[in-house]
Amino acid sequence: MKNYRLTLKLHGPVHIGSGNTIGKNEFVIDQKSRILYIMDMEKMFSALCNLRFDSDYEKYVLSGGRGLAAFFREHSIFAAEYKKWAAYSFPLPEIDDIRSFQIQQTIKDAYNLPFIPGSSLKGAIRNCIMCGDLLKKEDSLAHEVYNEKRDFKNRTGYLRDQSNRLNIRYHTLGRNEKRVNDAVNSVFQDLVIGDSSPLSLDDLTICQKIDLAPDNTENRLNIYRECLRPGTIISFEIGIGSNFPYGIDDIISAIDSTYKRNNEVFLSKFPKEPTPSGHLMYLGGGTGFVSKTVIYSLIHDNKKALETASVILDKVDSMNRGKKVGDHLNDPREYNVSPHMRKQTSYNGNYYDFGLCSVDIKEL
Repeated sequence: MKNYRLTLKLHGPVHIGSGNTIGKNEFVIDQKSRILYIMDMEKMFSALCNLRFDSDYEKYVLSGGRGLAAFFREHSIFAAEYKKWAAYSFPLPEIDDIRSFQIQQTIKDAYNLPFIPGSSLKGAIRNCIMCGDLLKKEDSLAHEVYNEKRDFKNRTGYLRDQSNRLNIRYHTLGRNEKRVNDAVNSVFQDLVIGDSSPLSLDDLTICQKIDLAPDNTENRLNIYRECLRPGTIISFEIGIGSNFPYGIDDIISAIDSTYKRNNEVFLSKFPKEPTPSGHLMYLGGGTGFVSKTVIYSLIHDNKKALETASVILDKVDSMNRGKKVGDHLNDPREYNVSPHMRKQTSYNGNYYDFGLCSVDIKEL
Protein backbone atom coordinates (compact mmCIF):
# COMPACT_ATOMS: atom_id res chain seq x y z
CA MET A 1 0.00 0.00 0.00
CA LYS A 2 1.30 3.44 -0.96
CA ASN A 3 0.83 6.27 1.52
CA TYR A 4 0.03 9.89 0.77
CA ARG A 5 -0.84 13.11 2.52
CA LEU A 6 -3.94 14.87 1.26
CA THR A 7 -4.32 18.54 2.16
CA LEU A 8 -7.60 20.43 1.95
CA LYS A 9 -7.87 24.20 1.84
CA LEU A 10 -11.39 25.39 2.59
CA HIS A 11 -12.68 28.02 0.16
CA GLY A 12 -16.14 27.87 1.71
CA PRO A 13 -17.48 26.87 5.12
CA VAL A 14 -17.62 23.08 5.58
CA HIS A 15 -20.34 21.46 7.70
CA ILE A 16 -20.10 17.78 8.66
CA GLY A 17 -23.24 17.27 10.70
CA SER A 18 -23.29 15.34 13.95
CA GLY A 19 -27.07 14.93 13.81
CA ASN A 20 -27.43 17.09 16.93
CA THR A 21 -29.07 20.49 17.16
CA ILE A 22 -28.15 23.16 19.68
CA GLY A 23 -31.44 24.58 20.92
CA LYS A 24 -32.51 27.61 22.91
CA ASN A 25 -31.85 25.89 26.25
CA GLU A 26 -28.19 25.29 25.36
CA PHE A 27 -26.92 28.72 24.34
CA VAL A 28 -27.17 32.30 25.47
CA ILE A 29 -26.48 35.53 23.63
CA ASP A 30 -24.72 38.41 25.31
CA GLN A 31 -26.25 41.32 23.38
CA LYS A 32 -23.77 43.82 24.81
CA SER A 33 -20.66 42.04 23.57
CA ARG A 34 -22.47 40.37 20.62
CA ILE A 35 -21.13 36.98 21.65
CA LEU A 36 -23.08 33.70 21.46
CA TYR A 37 -22.06 31.24 24.17
CA ILE A 38 -22.61 27.48 23.74
CA MET A 39 -23.03 26.07 27.22
CA ASP A 40 -21.21 23.09 28.68
CA MET A 41 -24.43 21.59 30.04
CA GLU A 42 -22.81 19.57 32.83
CA LYS A 43 -20.76 22.52 34.04
CA MET A 44 -23.76 24.85 33.84
CA PHE A 45 -26.09 22.51 35.72
CA SER A 46 -23.47 21.93 38.41
CA ALA A 47 -23.13 25.69 38.85
CA LEU A 48 -26.91 26.12 39.01
CA CYS A 49 -27.04 23.45 41.70
CA ASN A 50 -24.44 25.33 43.72
CA LEU A 51 -26.56 28.47 43.35
CA ARG A 52 -29.64 26.44 44.33
CA PHE A 53 -31.37 27.24 41.05
CA ASP A 54 -31.52 23.60 39.91
CA SER A 55 -35.20 23.20 40.79
CA ASP A 56 -36.10 26.44 39.00
CA TYR A 57 -34.10 25.34 35.95
CA GLU A 58 -35.87 21.98 35.79
CA LYS A 59 -39.26 23.73 35.92
CA TYR A 60 -38.10 26.14 33.24
CA VAL A 61 -37.04 23.29 30.90
CA LEU A 62 -40.25 21.32 31.47
CA SER A 63 -42.35 24.41 30.75
CA GLY A 64 -40.71 24.92 27.36
CA GLY A 65 -38.92 28.08 28.47
CA ARG A 66 -38.38 31.28 26.51
CA GLY A 67 -34.68 30.80 26.10
CA LEU A 68 -31.72 30.46 28.42
CA ALA A 69 -31.03 34.20 28.35
CA ALA A 70 -34.47 34.87 29.84
CA PHE A 71 -33.85 32.35 32.62
CA PHE A 72 -30.51 33.97 33.44
CA ARG A 73 -32.07 37.45 33.53
CA GLU A 74 -34.86 36.33 35.84
CA HIS A 75 -32.27 34.88 38.24
CA SER A 76 -29.79 37.77 37.98
CA ILE A 77 -27.09 35.61 36.39
CA PHE A 78 -24.93 37.92 34.31
CA ALA A 79 -22.35 37.37 31.57
CA ALA A 80 -19.39 37.53 33.95
CA GLU A 81 -20.80 34.38 35.57
CA TYR A 82 -22.39 32.33 32.79
CA LYS A 83 -19.55 32.71 30.30
CA LYS A 84 -17.46 30.59 32.72
CA TRP A 85 -19.91 27.75 32.00
CA ALA A 86 -19.51 27.95 28.22
CA ALA A 87 -17.91 25.17 26.21
CA TYR A 88 -17.05 27.67 23.45
CA SER A 89 -18.39 30.86 21.87
CA PHE A 90 -18.88 32.67 18.56
CA PRO A 91 -19.30 36.25 17.41
CA LEU A 92 -23.04 36.65 17.01
CA PRO A 93 -24.24 36.06 13.43
CA GLU A 94 -27.16 37.92 11.93
CA ILE A 95 -30.29 36.14 13.19
CA ASP A 96 -33.65 36.66 11.49
CA ASP A 97 -35.83 35.04 14.14
CA ILE A 98 -34.29 34.53 17.57
CA ARG A 99 -37.45 32.74 18.79
CA SER A 100 -36.84 29.69 16.59
CA PHE A 101 -33.08 29.99 16.30
CA GLN A 102 -31.27 26.64 16.36
CA ILE A 103 -27.80 25.55 15.32
CA GLN A 104 -27.03 22.33 13.46
CA GLN A 105 -23.93 21.05 15.22
CA THR A 106 -20.82 19.82 13.45
CA ILE A 107 -19.20 16.52 14.39
CA LYS A 108 -16.62 16.59 17.19
CA ASP A 109 -14.33 14.06 18.81
CA ALA A 110 -14.34 12.79 22.39
CA TYR A 111 -12.54 15.97 23.49
CA ASN A 112 -15.18 18.19 21.87
CA LEU A 113 -12.85 19.26 19.06
CA PRO A 114 -14.06 19.44 15.45
CA PHE A 115 -12.57 17.16 12.79
CA ILE A 116 -13.46 15.77 9.38
CA PRO A 117 -14.07 12.01 9.25
CA GLY A 118 -12.12 10.17 6.61
CA SER A 119 -15.37 8.56 5.50
CA SER A 120 -16.78 11.97 4.53
CA LEU A 121 -13.77 12.81 2.40
CA LYS A 122 -13.74 9.33 0.88
CA GLY A 123 -17.41 9.67 -0.08
CA ALA A 124 -16.72 12.97 -1.85
CA ILE A 125 -13.74 11.51 -3.73
CA ARG A 126 -15.74 8.40 -4.64
CA ASN A 127 -18.47 10.55 -6.15
CA CYS A 128 -15.87 12.48 -8.18
CA ILE A 129 -14.33 9.26 -9.48
CA MET A 130 -17.75 7.95 -10.55
CA CYS A 131 -18.54 11.26 -12.25
CA GLY A 132 -15.13 11.28 -13.93
CA ASP A 133 -15.69 7.78 -15.31
CA LEU A 134 -19.16 8.68 -16.61
CA LEU A 135 -17.88 11.81 -18.31
CA LYS A 136 -15.37 9.87 -20.41
CA LYS A 137 -18.05 8.39 -22.67
CA GLU A 138 -21.84 8.32 -22.98
CA ASP A 139 -23.19 5.45 -20.89
CA SER A 140 -26.09 3.18 -21.90
CA LEU A 141 -27.56 3.76 -18.44
CA ALA A 142 -28.05 7.42 -19.39
CA HIS A 143 -30.76 6.55 -21.93
CA GLU A 144 -32.55 4.33 -19.43
CA VAL A 145 -32.57 6.98 -16.70
CA TYR A 146 -33.77 9.63 -19.14
CA ASN A 147 -36.52 7.44 -20.62
CA GLU A 148 -37.81 6.07 -17.31
CA LYS A 149 -37.49 9.15 -15.11
CA ARG A 150 -41.25 9.86 -15.11
CA ASP A 151 -42.45 6.29 -14.51
CA PHE A 152 -42.18 6.31 -10.72
CA LYS A 153 -45.18 7.00 -8.51
CA ASN A 154 -43.40 7.98 -5.28
CA ARG A 155 -40.03 8.94 -3.87
CA THR A 156 -39.41 5.58 -2.12
CA GLY A 157 -36.80 3.65 -4.06
CA TYR A 158 -36.81 6.15 -6.91
CA LEU A 159 -34.16 5.10 -9.49
CA ARG A 160 -32.79 2.59 -6.96
CA ASP A 161 -32.23 -0.15 -9.55
CA GLN A 162 -30.26 2.17 -11.80
CA SER A 163 -28.19 3.39 -8.86
CA ASN A 164 -27.44 -0.18 -7.76
CA ARG A 165 -26.35 -1.17 -11.26
CA LEU A 166 -24.00 1.78 -11.38
CA ASN A 167 -22.49 0.98 -7.98
CA ILE A 168 -22.05 -2.69 -8.73
CA ARG A 169 -19.56 -1.87 -11.48
CA TYR A 170 -17.05 -1.08 -8.76
CA HIS A 171 -17.65 -4.37 -6.90
CA THR A 172 -15.04 -6.44 -8.70
CA LEU A 173 -12.82 -7.81 -5.90
CA GLY A 174 -14.71 -11.11 -5.49
CA ARG A 175 -14.26 -11.30 -1.73
CA ASN A 176 -17.88 -12.36 -1.25
CA GLU A 177 -19.01 -14.22 -4.35
CA LYS A 178 -22.43 -15.01 -2.90
CA ARG A 179 -23.29 -11.34 -2.45
CA VAL A 180 -21.75 -9.25 -5.19
CA ASN A 181 -23.22 -6.05 -3.76
CA ASP A 182 -21.42 -6.57 -0.43
CA ALA A 183 -19.18 -3.59 0.32
CA VAL A 184 -16.16 -5.90 0.77
CA ASN A 185 -16.19 -6.43 -3.00
CA SER A 186 -15.83 -2.74 -3.79
CA VAL A 187 -12.52 -1.50 -5.17
CA PHE A 188 -12.96 1.47 -2.83
CA GLN A 189 -12.06 -0.86 0.04
CA ASP A 190 -8.47 -0.33 -1.14
CA LEU A 191 -8.74 3.44 -0.78
CA VAL A 192 -8.12 4.08 2.92
CA ILE A 193 -8.56 7.60 4.30
CA GLY A 194 -8.00 8.36 7.96
CA ASP A 195 -9.78 11.02 9.97
CA SER A 196 -8.23 14.46 10.00
CA SER A 197 -6.29 15.56 13.04
CA PRO A 198 -8.47 17.39 15.59
CA LEU A 199 -8.97 21.05 14.79
CA SER A 200 -9.51 23.94 17.17
CA LEU A 201 -12.83 25.32 18.32
CA ASP A 202 -11.46 28.62 17.02
CA ASP A 203 -11.73 27.10 13.52
CA LEU A 204 -15.53 27.06 13.86
CA THR A 205 -18.05 29.67 12.88
CA ILE A 206 -21.84 29.80 12.46
CA CYS A 207 -23.25 30.16 8.95
CA GLN A 208 -26.79 30.83 7.80
CA LYS A 209 -28.23 28.94 4.86
CA ILE A 210 -28.86 31.27 1.91
CA ASP A 211 -30.54 30.21 -1.34
CA LEU A 212 -29.34 32.31 -4.28
CA ALA A 213 -31.44 32.47 -7.46
CA PRO A 214 -30.07 33.01 -11.00
CA ASP A 215 -31.39 36.60 -10.96
CA ASN A 216 -29.26 37.24 -7.83
CA THR A 217 -32.22 37.42 -5.45
CA GLU A 218 -31.67 35.56 -2.22
CA ASN A 219 -33.73 33.76 0.36
CA ARG A 220 -32.22 33.71 3.84
CA LEU A 221 -33.49 30.66 5.70
CA ASN A 222 -33.66 30.37 9.46
CA ILE A 223 -31.21 27.46 9.32
CA TYR A 224 -27.79 27.87 10.91
CA ARG A 225 -24.87 25.47 10.89
CA GLU A 226 -21.62 25.15 12.78
CA CYS A 227 -18.98 25.16 10.08
CA LEU A 228 -15.24 25.08 9.68
CA ARG A 229 -14.11 28.52 8.56
CA PRO A 230 -12.97 29.41 5.03
CA GLY A 231 -9.18 29.44 4.89
CA THR A 232 -8.77 26.47 7.25
CA ILE A 233 -6.07 23.99 6.18
CA ILE A 234 -6.73 20.33 6.99
CA SER A 235 -4.55 17.29 6.33
CA PHE A 236 -5.31 13.58 6.02
CA GLU A 237 -3.25 10.47 5.55
CA ILE A 238 -4.48 8.19 2.80
CA GLY A 239 -3.41 4.76 1.58
CA ILE A 240 -3.93 3.19 -1.84
CA GLY A 241 -3.79 -0.59 -2.13
CA SER A 242 -2.89 -2.70 -5.15
CA ASN A 243 -6.54 -3.46 -5.95
CA PHE A 244 -7.52 0.18 -6.35
CA PRO A 245 -7.49 0.88 -10.10
CA TYR A 246 -6.90 4.64 -9.79
CA GLY A 247 -3.68 6.49 -9.12
CA ILE A 248 -3.26 9.99 -7.69
CA ASP A 249 -3.29 11.55 -11.16
CA ASP A 250 -6.57 9.74 -11.90
CA ILE A 251 -8.14 11.05 -8.69
CA ILE A 252 -7.06 14.63 -9.42
CA SER A 253 -8.29 14.35 -13.01
CA ALA A 254 -11.68 13.09 -11.79
CA ILE A 255 -11.94 15.97 -9.30
CA ASP A 256 -11.12 18.49 -12.03
CA SER A 257 -13.53 17.08 -14.61
CA THR A 258 -16.35 16.86 -12.06
CA TYR A 259 -15.96 20.49 -11.03
CA LYS A 260 -15.72 21.55 -14.69
CA ARG A 261 -19.03 19.80 -15.43
CA ASN A 262 -20.57 21.32 -12.31
CA ASN A 263 -19.54 24.75 -13.52
CA GLU A 264 -20.85 24.15 -17.04
CA VAL A 265 -24.35 22.99 -16.12
CA PHE A 266 -24.93 24.76 -12.80
CA LEU A 267 -22.56 27.44 -11.49
CA SER A 268 -22.38 29.30 -14.81
CA LYS A 269 -26.15 29.93 -14.64
CA PHE A 270 -25.71 32.18 -11.60
CA PRO A 271 -24.01 35.55 -11.16
CA LYS A 272 -20.30 35.07 -11.85
CA GLU A 273 -18.08 34.89 -8.80
CA PRO A 274 -14.28 34.60 -8.51
CA THR A 275 -13.12 30.98 -8.84
CA PRO A 276 -10.41 29.88 -6.39
CA SER A 277 -7.31 28.24 -7.82
CA GLY A 278 -6.52 24.56 -7.38
CA HIS A 279 -8.28 21.23 -7.79
CA LEU A 280 -11.78 22.05 -6.56
CA MET A 281 -14.41 19.78 -5.06
CA TYR A 282 -17.34 19.97 -2.64
CA LEU A 283 -17.39 18.36 0.79
CA GLY A 284 -19.92 18.02 3.58
CA GLY A 285 -23.54 18.96 4.13
CA GLY A 286 -25.60 21.62 2.40
CA THR A 287 -23.62 21.61 -0.85
CA GLY A 288 -26.59 20.82 -3.06
CA PHE A 289 -27.93 18.29 -5.56
CA VAL A 290 -25.37 18.70 -8.34
CA SER A 291 -22.34 18.04 -6.12
CA LYS A 292 -23.95 14.98 -4.49
CA THR A 293 -25.24 13.14 -7.57
CA VAL A 294 -23.99 11.88 -10.94
CA ILE A 295 -26.95 12.83 -13.17
CA TYR A 296 -25.18 15.62 -15.04
CA SER A 297 -22.13 13.42 -15.58
CA LEU A 298 -24.23 10.44 -16.64
CA ILE A 299 -26.29 12.32 -19.25
CA HIS A 300 -24.03 14.31 -21.58
CA ASP A 301 -26.77 16.06 -23.53
CA ASN A 302 -27.28 19.25 -21.51
CA LYS A 303 -30.95 19.64 -22.42
CA LYS A 304 -31.79 16.04 -21.48
CA ALA A 305 -29.70 16.25 -18.32
CA LEU A 306 -31.51 19.43 -17.26
CA GLU A 307 -34.91 17.87 -17.89
CA THR A 308 -33.95 14.70 -16.01
CA ALA A 309 -32.62 16.62 -13.02
CA SER A 310 -35.80 18.71 -12.80
CA VAL A 311 -38.02 15.60 -12.82
CA ILE A 312 -35.87 13.80 -10.23
CA LEU A 313 -35.90 16.83 -7.93
CA ASP A 314 -39.66 17.13 -8.32
CA LYS A 315 -40.12 13.43 -7.49
CA VAL A 316 -37.99 13.42 -4.37
CA ASP A 317 -38.64 16.95 -3.11
CA SER A 318 -39.23 17.23 0.62
CA MET A 319 -42.75 16.94 1.98
CA ASN A 320 -44.44 19.31 4.42
CA ARG A 321 -47.69 18.08 6.01
CA GLY A 322 -48.25 15.72 3.12
CA LYS A 323 -47.73 18.37 0.43
CA LYS A 324 -44.71 18.64 -1.82
CA VAL A 325 -42.54 21.69 -1.26
CA GLY A 326 -41.38 23.50 -4.38
CA ASP A 327 -41.93 22.95 -8.09
CA HIS A 328 -38.92 21.87 -10.13
CA LEU A 329 -40.69 20.81 -13.33
CA ASN A 330 -40.61 24.43 -14.50
CA ASP A 331 -36.87 24.79 -13.87
CA PRO A 332 -35.81 24.25 -17.53
CA ARG A 333 -38.24 26.83 -18.91
CA GLU A 334 -38.08 29.46 -16.18
CA TYR A 335 -34.46 29.26 -15.04
CA ASN A 336 -32.48 27.13 -17.52
CA VAL A 337 -30.94 25.39 -14.50
CA SER A 338 -32.08 22.73 -12.03
CA PRO A 339 -32.02 23.00 -9.10
CA HIS A 340 -32.66 26.72 -9.43
CA MET A 341 -31.06 27.71 -6.13
CA ARG A 342 -27.37 27.86 -5.32
CA LYS A 343 -26.52 26.88 -1.74
CA GLN A 344 -24.53 29.69 -0.19
CA THR A 345 -23.79 31.52 3.02
CA SER A 346 -22.12 34.74 4.10
CA TYR A 347 -19.03 35.04 6.26
CA ASN A 348 -17.20 38.26 7.16
CA GLY A 349 -19.24 40.15 4.57
CA ASN A 350 -18.46 37.80 1.66
CA TYR A 351 -20.58 35.12 0.01
CA TYR A 352 -19.37 31.52 -0.22
CA ASP A 353 -20.56 28.19 -1.55
CA PHE A 354 -20.98 25.65 1.21
CA GLY A 355 -18.26 22.98 1.16
CA LEU A 356 -15.95 24.27 -1.59
CA CYS A 357 -12.37 23.02 -1.08
CA SER A 358 -9.16 22.63 -3.03
CA VAL A 359 -7.23 19.36 -2.88
CA ASP A 360 -3.50 18.65 -2.96
CA ILE A 361 -2.02 15.14 -2.66
CA LYS A 362 1.66 14.29 -2.08
CA GLU A 363 3.30 10.89 -1.67
CA LEU A 364 4.90 10.26 1.73
